[in-house]
Amino acid sequence: MGENGFFRNLSVGQRMGMGFGLTGLMFLVVVWQYHTTLYEALNRYDHLMEVHETKKSLSLNIHRYMLEARRSEKDFLSRKDHQYIERVARQVDLALQDARQLQGIEERAGGQRVAERIRERLGVYHNAFKQIVEAWEIKGLDHNQGLRGRFRETIHAVEEKVGQFKTSALYLTLLQIRRAEKDLGLRREQAYLKRVVALGQQFNRQVQDSGLVAADKTRLSQGMERYLNHFQSYADGVLAGEDIAGGKGLFRDEARELEAFIQGAHVADLEEDILSLRRREKDYLIRGDERYARMVQRGVERVSANIAASKISSDDRSALLALLKRYETDFLALVEQNHQIVRLTSLMRGAVHQVEPLVEAHVVEAVADMARAEKVTRANSQFRTTFALFLAATAILVGGVFSVFMTRRITDPVTTLIRLADLFSGEEPDDQAPPQKDEIKALAAAMGRMSGTLREIFFVLSEHAEDESEIAKGFGRLIVEMEQEADTLQERLQALRKGNEADEDLNRVHQSMAHLRDLIRAVRAGNSAVMEMSEELDALVDRFPV
Repeated sequence: MGENGFFRNLSVGQRMGMGFGLTGLMFLVVVWQYHTTLYEALNRYDHLMEVHETKKSLSLNIHRYMLEARRSEKDFLSRKDHQYIERVARQVDLALQDARQLQGIEERAGGQRVAERIRERLGVYHNAFKQIVEAWEIKGLDHNQGLRGRFRETIHAVEEKVGQFKTSALYLTLLQIRRAEKDLGLRREQAYLKRVVALGQQFNRQVQDSGLVAADKTRLSQGMERYLNHFQSYADGVLAGEDIAGGKGLFRDEARELEAFIQGAHVADLEEDILSLRRREKDYLIRGDERYARMVQRGVERVSANIAASKISSDDRSALLALLKRYETDFLALVEQNHQIVRLTSLMRGAVHQVEPLVEAHVVEAVADMARAEKVTRANSQFRTTFALFLAATAILVGGVFSVFMTRRITDPVTTLIRLADLFSGEEPDDQAPPQKDEIKALAAAMGRMSGTLREIFFVLSEHAEDESEIAKGFGRLIVEMEQEADTLQERLQALRKGNEADEDLNRVHQSMAHLRDLIRAVRAGNSAVMEMSEELDALVDRFPV
């Protein structure tokens, strides 16, 4: 009753406005739900791209930059070219930039601090590589630089100095000369004289081809010439059958002087030991085996011992020993740099091997997070989309029901008025007739018909009624019946006119009522009994104000 009373007190326009307003409100809820669904889906997608996809992309970039850095690192170690040092630095810088971005994302997302460890390992790798480069520069990027160039120059100086003491061949030739000299004294044959002369000439050639200094060459050559001259005199006496006095003479003194000089400029096995030393040095440089480094040290000790025990001058001996010591020092420094390079290489590779699993784990984690976030986003979007569709369907259903309800609340009273007007006009409703779509127009037509019926009633009553009292009674009963229906008609008509004040059909209804008033007034002029009824009808008509 309360609800019916509430709607009954509303105008038609208010009822329609309430219906459309409620339906529009539900559609606004649907639009809001759709908007929030789309907004949240976009936010989730942005978060997915900003966090998980970016983490994956940055991790893959770090992995790629490290591969490029390792490639340039190996190129440097194999070619010793400075351009690869710059490439390694550039790739590591790019990796560090992405690691810093990755660390920022982790700090915002509250995830694991993997990027911080990646940056730390990258720093260790790059520092170790730079120290390796520095060690190689100290060691020598080629055979002319660094320690390699220094001990190479030193050993070349030793070899050049050793050339001054290559007297083994001279001493051997001198010994052969002395043998032929003895054979001549024993056998007194011309052939041995020729042999001594030929060997003497060979000795002079060997002197000129040796690495001796010019003064020593001159001294030996002149000594050999004196020996040959004195030996020729001795040979002539021997071949003539003279007494040789035990094979002694000036030639023997010259030979001994030559022998003493050669022995004073000779170091035992010096050339062979130097060649063996260089062989072990190169074995170490090629293979990096510590055994060869120890062999080099032993070779230096052996050569130094031979030089110290030789009869060469103290100046030459000191110079050779100093060169050998410098060679050994530089070589051992190179060995130490190799140890440093090995240690740093192990540190560098250990750092890289720690970075790689961290990056791979980060990529796997990012892919897993993306899959989870995508699944959650899809499920949430599907739920919200389904809910939005449900709200839309509910809004359509409620709007349809409310429209039907409101339409019936409007059209049912109009239909009732039409039936009342038809009943008042004396017409029976035609059930076979098609329903009138425009209820307001049908109501206006019914009111017109009712006005015509009243007009006919007045004509009949005015022409044929003889008894005014009966006419008055008839009108009295008619007025009573009209009053009973008029209350309902007035309420319906006023409700319709509140929401449709500009409706022409409703105006025509009211005009029909006014026309009815004019008709009653006309009858009032000719019949006193009718006047009483006319006053009552006037009061009835006045209930429908314009």
